Amino acid sequence: MKLTVGLLLSTFASLAYAGSEDAGVYIFQKGEWPSSAKPPVLSPEEARLIMAQRLGVPQYHSIGDENWIQNINKFGGSQERGPNQVPELLLVVEGVTTQTALPLGKPFMSLEAAFKISNPPSSSWTQRLVRDLRKQIGVGNEKCDIEDDIDPFNTSCWTGKSKIISIDLAAKTPSMQQLRKIKDRVIESANNGEMNVAVVFMPESCRSARNPTNPYGTYSMPSQVQLERRAQAEEPMTGISAAPLVPSAVELNRDTSSNDSKLIIGVPKVCHTSLDSCNNATNSCSGHGKCYKKSGSGETACYTCQCVASRRNFTFGDSRRAGFTFDYWGGAACQKKDVSGPFWLLTTFTLVVVGLVAWGISMLFAIGEEKLPGVIGAGVSTKAR
Repeated sequence: MKLTVGLLLSTFASLAYAGSEDAGVYIFQKGEWPSSAKPPVLSPEEARLIMAQRLGVPQYHSIGDENWIQNINKFGGSQERGPNQVPELLLVVEGVTTQTALPLGKPFMSLEAAFKISNPPSSSWTQRLVRDLRKQIGVGNEKCDIEDDIDPFNTSCWTGKSKIISIDLAAKTPSMQQLRKIKDRVIESANNGEMNVAVVFMPESCRSARNPTNPYGTYSMPSQVQLERRAQAEEPMTGISAAPLVPSAVELNRDTSSNDSKLIIGVPKVCHTSLDSCNNATNSCSGHGKCYKKSGSGETACYTCQCVASRRNFTFGDSRRAGFTFDYWGGAACQKKDVSGPFWLLTTFTLVVVGLVAWGISMLFAIGEEKLPGVIGAGVSTKAR
């Protein structure tokens, strides 16, 4: 379905849900977006998982219900990661009312949201989630104009392939004129396939809503060690290209087929003097991680591999249900698959089976060693001769 300016203009104008209890989420990606005549209504926790999936930080979030996987796969965006990944922009718009939304466009047509969020949390909880997601994706404290903030090619405002921006219409900053420019830029980028955009409209009625503790659910945050490594990786080196961000604990759907052709022979070095020598010696960490600056500087710098887990998707139940599992890697070049989990599972199962068999045999011997009664034929008559 090709995006047209007239149709998308109506999206920002036809916010009939603004006065209701549900928040609407619109998704635009590569000229198409998932929609239905009756959009599903999801919980705030399930919506958070979809946001995290789109921003590329699902490793900090756990799935509480396996029934959510279908919606996460449907609305969670592309699973592709790497240099060819299309940038993802998540725009959270608060304070939406009929008065604040109508100036953004004319209601040419009505467009349903991709999905809705039931009982949307208050503004304070939403802002907390936005701050935590920014920290998870590694966004710094850079101050950019809103027009530069939505430009994925602006490297001074975008430090990776994902960005989350929060706008409060009640604050009147940015101005309505800037909002129109933002809308036009988002429409143009979605049409050209420059980035995928998800817009979350939070109604004004939920600003001071009373919610239970953690309405978006619980999740983990990057440790201080990860933040320090990330800061080191972002420091530019003299004569060497800037080190990439330290990879996260889990990297989803990584394509390792191009790296499997070159085998690592022998025991590779743990430390390398430069980023290029690390990538060359380890074959880009065997496609199971990334090189980063661990310590030192100049000639004493130590670049080594940070292994990440790779996710494998699978289907079950006559291919009607989807699931996934993780493969973990180790070694100086991330060339060794971690089989400790299956090993201990198999070992424990084997020991339990051997124990049961030995216990059964010992019971048979114990029964066989019992003495027979003194008169076996007691009570048995014989034939008269």
